[in-house]
Amino acid sequence: MTEDELILTHVLKCSRIDLYLHPHKLTADQTKSLDVIKRRRAKGEPLQYILGESEFMGIPLKVDPRVLVPRPETELLVELALKRMEQEQENFYALDIGTGSGNIAIALTKHNPKWRVVSVDISKDALELAADNAKEQRVLAGIKFIEADVLQWLNAANPYPKHFSLLISNPPYIATSDMAKLPQDVQMEPKLALDGGETGLKFYEHMIANAAHVLKSGGWLFLEIGDGQRKSLENLLTREGSFVNIEFHKDHAQRDRIVAAQKL
Repeated sequence: MTEDELILTHVLKCSRIDLYLHPHKLTADQTKSLDVIKRRRAKGEPLQYILGESEFMGIPLKVDPRVLVPRPETELLVELALKRMEQEQENFYALDIGTGSGNIAIALTKHNPKWRVVSVDISKDALELAADNAKEQRVLAGIKFIEADVLQWLNAANPYPKHFSLLISNPPYIATSDMAKLPQDVQMEPKLALDGGETGLKFYEHMIANAAHVLKSGGWLFLEIGDGQRKSLENLLTREGSFVNIEFHKDHAQRDRIVAAQKL
């Protein structure tokens, strides 16, 4: 839907098709709500925060300034991971790092209710919202939420040695020096979910160096990446020495957006 359609369906509490099949005349209260939304949007506030919701892979999720707004590129990340894991049935465990709204974990467990996901985030506020979303989607029983700094939690002493068939993440990947250049609405999203350190690679370096501790043999690492990061990620994965079958996948704008690699 276009932005105007999203706003109108929210205000009128109707479907997109109803906008055209059954045109509505706005009431005074609806007109007031529409004006408030437009004023907030004009100030650069993300539309999803204003509406209080976002859709991810057809799943409605609550979102607010505690979490990053789910992106279409992350849908591609999950779709590719699901395709790779389509033969997995029971005893499948995934590790979701930087869960935010819980979108990745919820999509995985909605796809297969027998799957189990461990979701880690440093933000207690984000985890509270993620748990609310999981409960709303009736998949809370399949997800274990953990509050932790992944830079400390993911290591050789991790409590889940060789436990996971999939490690999946959309980590912060914006270089600190580029944060001020982001669009106004993106700058209103949590900096913790965006700032990837001096080079933008801080979280990739740590995850790639430590993923082998938690992945089963033959398990897969799936990561969303930023523009221009392909070569750096390829070098990190090759030098680490624990991964084969390194793959890169492009997004709809034909930019390298997803990297996948299999543990030896």
